[in-house]
Amino acid sequence: DCIVVDNNDLNSFDDGIVIRDSEGAQGTDNELTDIDDDGIRILNGSHNSYVAGNTVNDAGFGTFDQGVVVADSNGVTVFDNDISNAQTGVAGFNSDNLTIDDNEIDATNYGISVDGSAGLTITNNDVDANGGPGNGVRGISVTNSSDANVEDNRVDDFVTGIYATRSSNVEIDNNDVLDADYGIYANRVS
Repeated sequence: DCIVVDNNDLNSFDDGIVIRDSEGAQGTDNELTDIDDDGIRILNGSHNSYVAGNTVNDAGFGTFDQGVVVADSNGVTVFDNDISNAQTGVAGFNSDNLTIDDNEIDATNYGISVDGSAGLTITNNDVDANGGPGNGVRGISVTNSSDANVEDNRVDDFVTGIYATRSSNVEIDNNDVLDADYGIYANRVS
């Protein structure tokens, strides 16, 4: 048994959906609009959860607010979501075996940002900076992580398209990076 949050229309909340300490949770086909902080949060031991088919618009007006955030939860899949007007589209913190695949992201600061995680799959995402060329900081960012596969993504209009630092075993392959000051920037990667 698990919690299923499906096909809801949520408008004008601090956080749209928060799932905490709930293994195997599913957040699917929800519409979230005008969320002050994070659109969808998967937190604290919500291992093997699935976030898919959601539309998140106008999530987070603070510096670090996200469309979807996964923290301290392993084996989570974030798939086929449409995220627009967020500070960060998808963020992962201390979450191993995280898959971020086939999402449409329009973000202000970071498209996808993962920190302190191992076994990452970041594939087939379309990541744009809202506001035009050079407006976003990083399209895809991998920090303090290991065993990451960043492949077949399209990244457009960020200062840095794909960024990796203080990480190991990072494979960056077959991505399209457009209108960036730095296409791929690696620092202290082994």
